Amino acid sequence: MPLVSVIIPTYNRAFLLREAIFSVINQTFQDWELLIIDDRSTDNTKEIVSDLARKEPRIKYLTNKFKKGPAGARKYGIQNARGEYIAFLDSDDLWKPWHLEKAIFLLTKYKYIDWFYADVELVKNNNVIISSIKKKNWHGRTKFSYLELEPNFFLFNDQEFLYKAIKYEIYAGLQTSVIKKSTFNFVNFNEDVRIGEDKLLVYEAILSGLKFAYLLNIHATYRVHENHLSNVYSQDLFSQEKKILEYTKHYKILLERLPASRKRERSLVIKKLSQIYFWDIGYSLFWQNLNTDKAFYYFKKALKIYPFNLLLWKTYFFCLVKKLFLSKHNENSPD
Repeated sequence: MPLVSVIIPTYNRAFLLREAIFSVINQTFQDWELLIIDDRSTDNTKEIVSDLARKEPRIKYLTNKFKKGPAGARKYGIQNARGEYIAFLDSDDLWKPWHLEKAIFLLTKYKYIDWFYADVELVKNNNVIISSIKKKNWHGRTKFSYLELEPNFFLFNDQEFLYKAIKYEIYAGLQTSVIKKSTFNFVNFNEDVRIGEDKLLVYEAILSGLKFAYLLNIHATYRVHENHLSNVYSQDLFSQEKKILEYTKHYKILLERLPASRKRERSLVIKKLSQIYFWDIGYSLFWQNLNTDKAFYYFKKALKIYPFNLLLWKTYFFCLVKKLFLSKHNENSPD
C-alpha cells in the first residue's frame, strides 16, 4: 500500500497535465500512487494519461460518470485512495521535487498534525510574478497565534483560529496540502460548491478541531493562465455575476454549518456576504458599468442582510443621489 495518494482532478487541461504528472514522478519521495480524476474531458486527456500509465504503473486513470466539478472529482479520488495521506495537485500546477519528502517527514515526526501546507510561487508565461504568496502577505506572523515547531514550520494554536481564518481568508492552498486520510472521516468536499470549495473545506476542518501546520518554504508553482477557473474578471458582466454568486455559495453553506454559539463567526460570514453583494457585484460590476438597476438590487440585498456598515450606507445614498440627478438631467434634456 502506498503511503501517499496523490489526486489530480482535471478537465480539458491536456496541454498542461503532462508537466503536472511529471512533477509528481520526479518527487524525491517515491512511496505514492497517482490518481488522475478526469471530470469528463473532451480533449486528449485520456490518451496522455494512458500513455504515461503504461510506463509508470503507479498512475491510475479514473473518470467521473458525469461532470461534477473540482470538488466532486477530488471527492471521488479520496474514495479510491489507498494511502495514509492525501496530497492534492491541480492539473495546471507543479510541485517542487522536495514537496512530498519534506511534508511526510514533518507529518510523521509530528503525528498530531492533520493538515500540512506550504508556500507557493505564482508564474505567468514562464515568468515568476509573485515569488512567495506568504512572504508577500503572510498573515500568520501578525494575525494568528502559532507555535514554531522548527525553523519556518508553524503549528496554528490560536483560540480564535476559525474567526481569523474567515476574516483574513487563510490560504491553505490545496496544491501544497498533504492531509491525513482520516481527516475525511470528519469533513469532505461539498460537490454543490464549484468555486471556493477548498476554502469551505478548510473552514469546516478548523471547526472540527483539526490541527493545521504551515511551512514557509516554496513547495509548488501556481500557473496563471487565461482559462483558469478562478479568473472571474475576464468575462462579460453577467458571466462575472454568475461566478461571483457561485463563490458566495461556500459562505452560505458555512453559515448553515456554524452553530448558534459561534455568534462572532456567523456575524462575520454575513458581513462578508454583504460586502461581496455590495462592492464586488453591486458597485464594481454594475454601478461602474452604468447598470444602475442591477447595482441597486445588490446594494439593497447587501444592506438587508447586514445593515450595520456605515460606509455601505454612505455609498448607497451617494449613488442614489447621483442616480436621481442623472435621471432628472435626462428628463430635461432635449430629444
